[in-house]
Amino acid sequence: MGAPSAWQAVADLPGTLTGEAAARVYANLAGAANSLGHPERARAFQARAWQEVRTNHAPYLEAFVETTDVVAAFTSGRWKGLLARAERAEAQYQDVPDFHAEALLVCGLLRLHTRGQTDVARRLLERAVETTALDTGVVLTAAAAAVARIHLAAGRPSQAVQAGEGVLHHVRRTGAWVWATALVPPTVEALIRDGRPGEAHHLVTELAAGITDRDAPAARAALLTCRALLTATDGPQPGPAPSDVLYASAADAWTRLERPYEAAYVKEALGVHLLASGVPGGRTVLHEAIAAYQDIDAAWDVLRCQRELREQGQTTVRRPGALGYGDHLSPRERAVARLAALGLSNREIASELVLSHRTVEHHVARALRKLGVSSRTEIGPHLGP
Repeated sequence: MGAPSAWQAVADLPGTLTGEAAARVYANLAGAANSLGHPERARAFQARAWQEVRTNHAPYLEAFVETTDVVAAFTSGRWKGLLARAERAEAQYQDVPDFHAEALLVCGLLRLHTRGQTDVARRLLERAVETTALDTGVVLTAAAAAVARIHLAAGRPSQAVQAGEGVLHHVRRTGAWVWATALVPPTVEALIRDGRPGEAHHLVTELAAGITDRDAPAARAALLTCRALLTATDGPQPGPAPSDVLYASAADAWTRLERPYEAAYVKEALGVHLLASGVPGGRTVLHEAIAAYQDIDAAWDVLRCQRELREQGQTTVRRPGALGYGDHLSPRERAVARLAALGLSNREIASELVLSHRTVEHHVARALRKLGVSSRTEIGPHLGP
């Protein structure tokens, strides 16, 4: 919950604590520290938990520590090879609801951000929410935040707001605003885009009040992000733009907390804001966001940024003779092919990726040719990981 007094309780733990009790204690502490935004402490607790698990070969304890580690790896942007690891955990730990739910959560988040498989991701996230029994804020809020982002990317801000309403009601009822770190920024963005700035300001006020006396650096970084987003509702301001300072502070906060995805999201939001305001530098900032997303293999987010550049007329025309993709799928052809393999129609794909129906037709045709298949139902096995 982010109570500052908790650290004294940790310091008072007996040095003789070993075995199963130690593994449970330190895995719980690792999960809490990671969620609150204390990465160094989280690593230390997790190392101690693994030490106890290796000494005491108990499958339950190994599952506990492994799923805690998988969630932390996602949070810190260590996504290489993580989907396979999360899928193994999902298959192995189905008998323990909360461990299974955390594995499902990470599978869903990675299917979304690294593969752009929005339908698959939503099904996995829904299963995670249905599965969890004793959720401490990670599963419910992160799943709702991801669904909100899917709606935002598809231009459905009102549905993005609805995606988080139930979880926010739970947060209000419990007062556990430190758990809302992942959810409040996309909800604020959705409220602003849905023409409800008053509600966005009220939500940010609630978050600020809810974490006033909490030792929760991640929640404070989320609050900075929200305040930066709110500057879009302020209208033109004389002198230096205060939004630039807020966005920079938020990005720096996330970087210090070793959360590259959130730092990239802040850069993306700033780039979009600058482009929409006609301020120079928006294109450069959005390209910085693209590079940051590429560093963690967030392909779906890269495509979203590239779409924003196109919509603002900021794309660079490729010069004649530039190197093409030959017989390999281009990133856009691969994104279209993945959605086609999931059974989406051309019209649905066009809506999802904000492309014209004709453009999708061309991409599907080229994907079929390059993959050497004759129908959409054959695409999936040929796409690879």
